[in-house]
Amino acid sequence: MILVSEVVHPGEVHLEFNAALLQVFSSVYPNESFIYRAEDEQLKLVKERILTPLNIEFCGFDSYYDPKAFSWPARIFGEIKEIYRSLRLGEKRNVSTYLWTCLFPTGHLFLSLYLFIFRSKKAKHLIVLHGELEFLKSANRKKTTIAFGVMLKLAINLGNKTTRYIVLGDRIKGHLESYFSNNVTKRIITILHPYSYHSDYKQVAFDVDKTPLTLGAIGTQMLSKNSNLIFELARILEKEIARGALDFRTIGKVLPEISPFTNKLVNQRYPDAFVPNAIFETEVGKLDFVLFFYSNDSYQLCASGAIFEVIKLGIPIISIYNDYFDWLFNDYGEMGFLCKDINEMSAVILNIVNGKLTTEIDVFVRNIETFKTKNNLQSIATDLATKL
Repeated sequence: MILVSEVVHPGEVHLEFNAALLQVFSSVYPNESFIYRAEDEQLKLVKERILTPLNIEFCGFDSYYDPKAFSWPARIFGEIKEIYRSLRLGEKRNVSTYLWTCLFPTGHLFLSLYLFIFRSKKAKHLIVLHGELEFLKSANRKKTTIAFGVMLKLAINLGNKTTRYIVLGDRIKGHLESYFSNNVTKRIITILHPYSYHSDYKQVAFDVDKTPLTLGAIGTQMLSKNSNLIFELARILEKEIARGALDFRTIGKVLPEISPFTNKLVNQRYPDAFVPNAIFETEVGKLDFVLFFYSNDSYQLCASGAIFEVIKLGIPIISIYNDYFDWLFNDYGEMGFLCKDINEMSAVILNIVNGKLTTEIDVFVRNIETFKTKNNLQSIATDLATKL
């Protein structure tokens, strides 16, 4: 029996990833029974996302924190409590493998210490590593961020042979070799970010003559994603906006830290709350291009789930260069423009407005469709099965 635990994220956060991961592992282990343990609302939504019947028992728990009233103690101790409950449930049900879909550094440390103390526990543990890896970078960081990085590194170094890690890209594992010894990195498995590309939304083919050209930044807008740059980019292209050639949008919550940078040149949609997935998909589907401003400061050690939503909807991107997108495009074909800065982004956008770069855009669209066909959940499961 395999116990899959999501003890960090409630509701729709990581929903698409978790549903896809469940389907991948059920393909890898078709004869195993599964328990999926998560916050009640997430549990309900994951059930709805799974496209085929799976041998999964669903086990929910109450949310341990209020997203509208953030509290570190509630987050940290709530996660630790749910990790412990998952471990106890696994012991009662004779679980052979634990799959942890995400852990915060404090959760990583608790689990590693627990497994270090109770060495007789023979069950295997697989832990998916996400954005928490960015805590490993110490340069120009706050003391709390550095502390989380130290905890995470200690936790991973404490891991034994029964604990393995999953990262969502080969280049991420390559970068981790500068943070961990070979004894650790040989326990790291790489897979492509699993994502279901099934969608009821039909993306309209790009029309070079469409006016205005609609561009947007999606998801939560925050400084760690350089989300402030969309407002600066819009200011550079203010004349094109004024004459009706361009329409800039953000789709998703805009954090207060972005407020000093905002202007009326960018239409902010749903800026005050988390956008329900169905609405989010519809709004993103209205864009001609999706803008990303991620740099290697934030997206060198983790994958971007947002780009897979964009790929799902068949939309090309215009992005600041970052290591993850560079790896993705080198390995699977270019699916958008990678630019060195927003000045280069503005030049690309002007060329598109003027009817240029159509050949490149056609290539991007074809590569996106090929990517979705070749990298479905079954192909990812086939790849993973060779590595476990």
